Amino acid sequence: MGMPKTFKIKLKSIDDLLRLTCNLGHPVIYTLKRNGKHIYLVIYGVGGNLLVPYVEIDEEPRGNYIVYDRFNSTYKVSDIPSTDPKTVNIALIRVSEQEIFEIK
Repeated sequence: MGMPKTFKIKLKSIDDLLRLTCNLGHPVIYTLKRNGKHIYLVIYGVGGNLLVPYVEIDEEPRGNYIVYDRFNSTYKVSDIPSTDPKTVNIALIRVSEQEIFEIK
């Protein structure tokens, strides 16, 4: 078996990435800065390959969690996780080095 292929998938909005992240059962979003933009991404495997859905936005992450309300499809950034049962706490992990995205 060869090395897994990596497929980057650019999504239209942070809302798309949040809905996907909540449904993966692994509530973690990685963030990094590239070309003056902030990239928010998740990484998961399918069929022996890696999928990397991501969005590029101008806004730098300011907290440690994105608290996503599953019933209203709204979110907020927070330094602490929520205890509200209708929310999903998505950890924001800041990446200092990686080999998926070329940094200029």
